[in-house]
Amino acid sequence: MLDKAEEASRSAPKRKRRVVGMRRRWIMGSVLPVIVILLLIAALTSVLLVTNFYSNARSALESKARARRKLFQHLCHGQLQRVLPQRSALRQGF
Repeated sequence: MLDKAEEASRSAPKRKRRVVGMRRRWIMGSVLPVIVILLLIAALTSVLLVTNFYSNARSALESKARARRKLFQHLCHGQLQRVLPQRSALRQGF
C-alpha cells in the first residue's frame, strides 16, 4: 500500500516550478542582458534595412521620373523644331 504522504503528493495539483535563488540571479545577471542586447541589435538592423530599402526605392523612382521627363522634353522640343520651320514657311506664303 501507498503511504499517506505519497497519496497526498499524487492527489495534490502540481505547482509550477519557480526560478529562485542562484538560478534567478544567474538569469537576471547574465542571460537577460545578452537577450536585451540581441533584441536591440535586431531592432536596429531592421530599422536600417527598411530605411535603406525605402531610400533606394525612392531614388530609383526619382531617376526614372527624371529620365522620362527629359525624354518627354526632348520629344516635345524636337517636334517643335520640326514644326516651327513649316509654320514660318506657311506664314511667308500668305
